Amino acid sequence: MEQLAAVLQLARSYMRSQASKSDFLESVFTSTGRLIDLSTNRFHQILPPEIGRLFRLRYLSLANNSFQGELPSNLSHFSNLIFLNLGGNNFRGKIPSELGSLSKLLRLNLGSNHFTGSIGNLSSMHHASLALNNLEGIIPDELGRLSALDSLKLYYNNLSGMVPEQLYNISSLKKLSLVDNQLTGPLPRHIGSTLPNLQGLYLGRNHFFGHIPESIVNCSGLVDFDLSVNALTGPVPNNLGNLQNLDTINFGSNPLGDENGSDLTFLTSLTNCTNLRETNYLTGDIPVEIGNLKNLEYLAFAENMLTGRLPDSIGKLSKLQKLYVNTNKISGNIPSSFGKLSRMLTLNLKDNFLEGTIPVSLENYSQLERLYLSYNHLSGAIPEKLAGIDSLLVLSMASNNLTGPLPSQLGNAGNLIELNVSENKLSGKIPSSIESCVMLEDLNLNGNFFEGTIPSSFKKLRSIRVLNLAHNNLSGQIPKFLGELPLLGYLNLSGNNFDGEVPAEGVFTNASAFSVAGNDKLCGGIKALQLHECPKQRRKTGVHRKVVILASCAALFLLLVVSSACAVISRKKQKKSGPSLASPLEKRYQRVSYSELVHATGGFSSANIIGDEKYSIVYKGNDFKALIFEFMSNGSLESWLHASSPESQDFKNLSLLQRINIATDVALALDYLHNQCETTVLHCDLKPSNILLDNDLTAQVGDFGLAKILLAASGESFSTDSSSICIRGTIGYVAPGKRPTDSMFTGDFNLHSFVEAALPDRVMEIIDPLLSIDIQEEVQTRRNGPRGRSSVNIEKVKKCLESILQIGLRCSADLPGERMVIADVPSELHKTTKTLSNS
Repeated sequence: MEQLAAVLQLARSYMRSQASKSDFLESVFTSTGRLIDLSTNRFHQILPPEIGRLFRLRYLSLANNSFQGELPSNLSHFSNLIFLNLGGNNFRGKIPSELGSLSKLLRLNLGSNHFTGSIGNLSSMHHASLALNNLEGIIPDELGRLSALDSLKLYYNNLSGMVPEQLYNISSLKKLSLVDNQLTGPLPRHIGSTLPNLQGLYLGRNHFFGHIPESIVNCSGLVDFDLSVNALTGPVPNNLGNLQNLDTINFGSNPLGDENGSDLTFLTSLTNCTNLRETNYLTGDIPVEIGNLKNLEYLAFAENMLTGRLPDSIGKLSKLQKLYVNTNKISGNIPSSFGKLSRMLTLNLKDNFLEGTIPVSLENYSQLERLYLSYNHLSGAIPEKLAGIDSLLVLSMASNNLTGPLPSQLGNAGNLIELNVSENKLSGKIPSSIESCVMLEDLNLNGNFFEGTIPSSFKKLRSIRVLNLAHNNLSGQIPKFLGELPLLGYLNLSGNNFDGEVPAEGVFTNASAFSVAGNDKLCGGIKALQLHECPKQRRKTGVHRKVVILASCAALFLLLVVSSACAVISRKKQKKSGPSLASPLEKRYQRVSYSELVHATGGFSSANIIGDEKYSIVYKGNDFKALIFEFMSNGSLESWLHASSPESQDFKNLSLLQRINIATDVALALDYLHNQCETTVLHCDLKPSNILLDNDLTAQVGDFGLAKILLAASGESFSTDSSSICIRGTIGYVAPGKRPTDSMFTGDFNLHSFVEAALPDRVMEIIDPLLSIDIQEEVQTRRNGPRGRSSVNIEKVKKCLESILQIGLRCSADLPGERMVIADVPSELHKTTKTLSNS
């Protein structure tokens, strides 16, 4: 208890201290404490030599900082050390052999650094993590002597050779992760007998060969089983169903299977799996019994040699979210029972021999994001409501025999990024409703029977990058606005009936970026097209010229007479009715002369200055009427998250539940601005100082100084910006915080990868230190209460934090199409509070 209190006080003292970091570290490392936790701060120095004086130390965590240099050799003085966590720093060099002399060390984490060389002698370890380094060489035999080892993580290194046989004989081992190395050799036949307590076996992305040992079923507690991307052969053991706790199995990218038509019989017993993965050489039919896998969430049989039909029983997998059966030899119809899979996010059936129509029941996929049906023999019309699912990101139905028009309901799929219906038999006009697909980047209608002109509404596709309308029956002139689309990098209009002049702006300036071949009536364009010049209007000669001149003179004289009469009448009306109304431009931008400015500011006197902002100086003006909003008594979120002065004792603090509620309020506000307003509003400057809190700590988004309003096309010619400051990024998009300004984020290391690397085991290490301290204090307080038990379940708190960070990762994915829709964020955040309230 005293040690824990000392650590909490130490963390707070650092955050309030005015001393330099080097002085602070020197004072810490010369103390006589037994427990030091400086994790998740901004230290970036080399470890001082004074650290060797801490001979009484039992617990040391410096994780998630930016410590540099090599580890000092005097770490061997920590003769009483039990726990050492140096993960998530910038340490370099070899792992000191002196660590092998720490006979009492039970848990060691050196992951996510830049260590090189070989693994040293680690004598008495229970838990060792050396993952995410640059370690080379073989795994030393000495690791096999760690009889009490329960977890070993060596993933993402450059280790090679065979795994020591002794390592497979450590009966206490629960987790073994060797993913993404250069390890080789067969898996021991008796691995299930020698590792009976194994819960997680991760051997993917290596060079293991041979068969999957049937003895693996003796690992009765096995939960995660990953052998993907190796060279394993032979059948999959049929008795995997004996692993009652199995949750995830990944045998992807191995030449498994014996081609006897019964390769998938092992599936019938895997009732507890939530994931089944892809790319083996499995043959035969998908068994009907697969419908018994009621907990299945992810099922992938991609790139195999499966035959037969898709079983109706797949429709019983009510929890299924992703199904990949692409690149096989599946035939028959798509079962209508697939419409019962209401949680489906991704359905990939492309590159098979499927036939018949697309089931209308698929319109029940209210959450569908990606649908791939290309390269089959499907026929009939595209279901209208299916094409208009608002969550849809990718719709790919190329190379089938689909007929009928392209559904106008496509306009409801406002999040659509890719639409590919090429090489079908679709007909009719291209629906103008596609203009609502403002996120569309890739549109491919090549090889159909579409007719008419290119819709003028295409000018609103400001995100379009690839547009392929080739080999249809389109006609008319090529619209000039295609050359004004800012991101368009490839345009194919070949094989149609276009006529008139080819534009010469934008994408039309690069001959390799567009094609208009096969349109014989075109003219003009850039010289590289070698098209004939467009004909110029010929002048009339002889009698016709004289007639035209006389008619023009008469018309001009008549126009002058009428104009003079109108001017006289207008002046008379002005005298009667007063001054004329200002033009729309004058009403929007008031014109003020320089003399008026001098008079109003008292000659630009400094006495009249009331503010000096980033973009202007503000002077006192006349009184005016103003709309006053509710006073936000709790100030901005900035003042709660970051104290104004380090020495302040009056810290504001927010609990985890309050933070989640604030995040939910902000998400609701953004959803309103983006989706509920009559016109979409983009804030463009969302940060803690612009989030205001009322008496109940309800968050409200303010300060729209940089906001953008996306208006529909109108007759106004002036800008619709509410600010003269340019938006940071493209219209409708400001990139997530991929490169925070913190000095710890350098090179390719950004906030997204930092959080991703920490999940799920190091959640508590990367959150706000104050929040982590409050959680620990609450646990301790309630443990010392009258009942002696804590009502706070720390594991559920970690689960809650993990869910929140997962939401953040989904919102900041590299590709816009993979990011979570803002309308879904509030409900997802609300789910995390349920986890917390049950703790």
